[in-house]
Amino acid sequence: MTKEQLVEALRKNVDENPCQFACEECNEADCFTPVLRTAADLIEQQAAKIAELEAKVSRWIPVTERLPKKQAWYHVAIRDKKTMRVSVEQDLYAVETAKNFGHEIGFCKADRWPEREELIAWMPLPEPPETDGGGEDG
Repeated sequence: MTKEQLVEALRKNVDENPCQFACEECNEADCFTPVLRTAADLIEQQAAKIAELEAKVSRWIPVTERLPKKQAWYHVAIRDKKTMRVSVEQDLYAVETAKNFGHEIGFCKADRWPEREELIAWMPLPEPPETDGGGEDG
């Protein structure tokens, strides 16, 4: 059952069977209606917060899934075809630079040694730390 189905079932149960166990609304001692409403609200709030946090978290994006939309520096994962080891490097995804010099748009290291390695994934660089501009010790 998905969180959406659970919330729907909780709300449907409350709407179709209000206060069957009793509560402040109906003056019965053991009503679960407020508990079910609160549970449905909490599940919705937590699901929204999780979705918001997941959207902010960087993840490795396979190059077969998509490429960046803008020119910038990124982390790239490069697999050695012989050893199958993966290294992480920084690389420029060139758009404007490629156009200016008549090259193909893409990662600069993508075709560095095509017979030996392949660029398999990328992710945005993290935001730099905030500083107060006060020198070396901050």
